[in-house]
Amino acid sequence: MPPKQTTSVPTQHLTLALPVLLYGSETWTIKASDARRITAAEMKCMRRTAGYTWTNYKTNAQIAKELKITPILDKLLEYKRSWI
Repeated sequence: MPPKQTTSVPTQHLTLALPVLLYGSETWTIKASDARRITAAEMKCMRRTAGYTWTNYKTNAQIAKELKITPILDKLLEYKRSWI
């Protein structure tokens, strides 16, 4: 039986969640409500990947620091700057 492959949480985040959340983002006009929704979706993915539920008392900043993941909005702005 082949050995079980394991991937790290940041690798899963980069390969699974990031492309879905940033599809076509180079041309978006980001409003404050859009930014909140993107951040909420990102945190939902990060909480699930880290094994926390919304009832666990962990702040979003603590989870992001624990997983060492750059926020999606920062990457989105980076993509927009490089696209133009």
